[in-house]
Amino acid sequence: MRLNLDLLEGEREKAIFQVAFYQQRLKSYYNERAKIRQFQPGDLMLRKAYITAQRQGSKKMKPNWEGPYVISRSGGKGCYMFDTIEGKEISRQWNAYHLQRYYP
Repeated sequence: MRLNLDLLEGEREKAIFQVAFYQQRLKSYYNERAKIRQFQPGDLMLRKAYITAQRQGSKKMKPNWEGPYVISRSGGKGCYMFDTIEGKEISRQWNAYHLQRYYP
């Protein structure tokens, strides 16, 4: 019985090591391919339209992007505040994942 408990502890340590090794490989794989989106104040942006639209009706014929908007400041960790072209501030912060650069 004591031998089985000792073997169990060794198997548990081996499993923990394998999980840590696997997570390290996944992290490096992701970091090699991740594209970091960083924008500067003054950049022109489009934002995803379906986030602000109401959930009723069909979305097939609606535009996918709204804008353009001007980034006014960064909120940290990929969040941005922006203004309309006319200068009216939009009160909500937007994540970089929902933004796309606008090229006039």
